[in-house]
Amino acid sequence: MPAQKPISREYRIYLALWRKALLNPDETVRIKAPTFSMAVAMRQGMYRAIRNFRNGEASDNELQRAAEKYVVYLEKASAKEDPHWLELRDRKTLAALDGMFGALGIGEEDLLLGDERTISSQLRDLMEPDDKPTERTKTPFYQRD
Repeated sequence: MPAQKPISREYRIYLALWRKALLNPDETVRIKAPTFSMAVAMRQGMYRAIRNFRNGEASDNELQRAAEKYVVYLEKASAKEDPHWLELRDRKTLAALDGMFGALGIGEEDLLLGDERTISSQLRDLMEPDDKPTERTKTPFYQRD
């Protein structure tokens, strides 16, 4: 297995912004970019930084949830000399689907895939008690004569 490359300072800042958006949902995360090309490069960098967490290749539950929940929106300035803005916003399609979740007639179990379904089924079987009570065998030591 090849060694994982160290994460650059730039990517660490991007990852901190993703985490900040998740942990402080009431606070809008906005990044000012002086030029449009810089804004595009920063947006691409943010997605590249989070890619391994989104794909499950790197493990950090908060960053995985942030990648699932947010998108990077590029707000282009109206005038050339004005700054451009990047903003982490809720993924609209996910928010809409979550809002209709119950009406769609699906549950959390329906979201499980492949091995997850098998493991969940096996775990449920282990946790549910049998319908029939087990009979205890009589031990001569505890019987009265």
